[in-house]
Amino acid sequence: MSRWPTTFCLAFLAVANLLLAGAAASAADDEVRQQRNERRFSGWNGIAFYCDLNPDAETSKRLCEWAGQRMRLAASSASIPFIIAPDDSEQRYLAMAKARRRDALQVELKIFTTKGAGAFGAYVRLAAKSFYISAKEGDDIGPAPEHVGRPAELFFWTKEMIGAAYNRSPDLDADLRGNLETQILALISDFAEGRAVRSIGAAPANQR
Repeated sequence: MSRWPTTFCLAFLAVANLLLAGAAASAADDEVRQQRNERRFSGWNGIAFYCDLNPDAETSKRLCEWAGQRMRLAASSASIPFIIAPDDSEQRYLAMAKARRRDALQVELKIFTTKGAGAFGAYVRLAAKSFYISAKEGDDIGPAPEHVGRPAELFFWTKEMIGAAYNRSPDLDADLRGNLETQILALISDFAEGRAVRSIGAAPANQR
């Protein structure tokens, strides 16, 4: 009766152990990500998207409009309520209330562009955030600065990118849109995962 060589058996066991360790690490990473997304995104009843453009140039407006429509499609696919809101904060809150999305998480697309001597540069940031009247560190009460509630704008998710080219190359526009689409899909994926389980300790926007 033939037997497997001892060296082969040992190698097989080593590979099996590596695969099991990798699977366990992957499962642990998934659990950490899910818990993080629950803390960030449970409790919000949708997304209110707006743009902050500086300067308010036509090319930036087109990128803003494209991003808004792309995010609307992605949100719809994930069954996430979505509105496009004004960049003015007062008008934005009124629009959110009118759409019954007062508890929506605000997603800001900031686009800053500059040009000179034939060169063009762009800074783009996609951020999920909300304003709190009394934000503080944890549930502790005391005289320490981190325990005193203060007005604050809290960021739950951010991604940034920078692009540059000569004479506003069409390739730069394509690169900006391609990278921005990746960011949009990542945010919607994290938001959808976080909303799947509403954590008991979640702090929705109506507690601002």
